[in-house]
Amino acid sequence: MRHLEGFYSIIDYTVPASESVTSVAEAFGRIQRDWVAQYKGFVSARFLAKTDGSTVRVIVEWVDENAFHDFERNSDTQRRIGALNDAFQRLSTTGSRQTFTAIGEVLPRQAARN
Repeated sequence: MRHLEGFYSIIDYTVPASESVTSVAEAFGRIQRDWVAQYKGFVSARFLAKTDGSTVRVIVEWVDENAFHDFERNSDTQRRIGALNDAFQRLSTTGSRQTFTAIGEVLPRQAARN
């Protein structure tokens, strides 16, 4: 396994109906663009839909844990949380977050040479 660095915030949003997956992803994507993406150390936010349509998972990547904590200390938390709460109410969804430190990855094997 190859050593990997990075810090990840994984957020799961419940989806009230499978046809709402795109609406939930777009709403929280706007929040990422408006309130998170401009901070130093932000790498990306990837949105995944559970195959049964019940959950949208967001994988927010930071260069390291310090960048994530700097964002939390320096961002306009009150207004960001207000935007999140508005989206929760409008979309009848909830969210939960966990954080992870990257420790390694496995890459594809190169094809054997003949």
